[in-house]
Amino acid sequence: MITLPDSAAAFKDATWDDVQPYYEDLESRTLDRANVESWLAEWSLFESLLGEASALAYFAYTTNTADPRLEEAELRFSTEIAPKARERRTRLQARLVELAETRALAYSIMREVEAMAARLDIDLGISIEQRIAGAARVGHHKTSMLQDVESGRPMELEAIAGAVVELGQKLGIEVPHSQSVYACTKLLARNLQRRIRS
Repeated sequence: MITLPDSAAAFKDATWDDVQPYYEDLESRTLDRANVESWLAEWSLFESLLGEASALAYFAYTTNTADPRLEEAELRFSTEIAPKARERRTRLQARLVELAETRALAYSIMREVEAMAARLDIDLGISIEQRIAGAARVGHHKTSMLQDVESGRPMELEAIAGAVVELGQKLGIEVPHSQSVYACTKLLARNLQRRIRS
């Protein structure tokens, strides 16, 4: 198991050869119910540090585009590291989706949404199984909230996850799985904004 650095500064001059071992370490570990939370936390921290280093390189270059060293650093992140990191994230996401607990959570949240739609007499048009299969066919992509996290913007949390919880409350329908994900994401958003302000 590779120990993560304490700050994004460790990736300031990183090349793909420096970054790749972290992805390989995450890919090589056995993933199960007992360790998925710690695995996710470590992956999240790694991506946060790498993303912060990339954002700092971009910011430095945009404030002084005449400096060839800053341009080289920004290009290293955007053209060398980022495309290969996207590939590795896809593999890690696939491992997570294949985990029974993750799939069960997704189904549970979708069942809660189905219950609310039924109460409002809304036909969702496709089954949960079809929706899951469709998402798998899309492959790797960045959701709007992930883009917010990576760019340091506030997440669209209330409009996406908060609205589901609020609607459940208004309809008198229990949505415990949606509430749990909402609470965890809200905590993540608060911690990210604290880090940005500091």
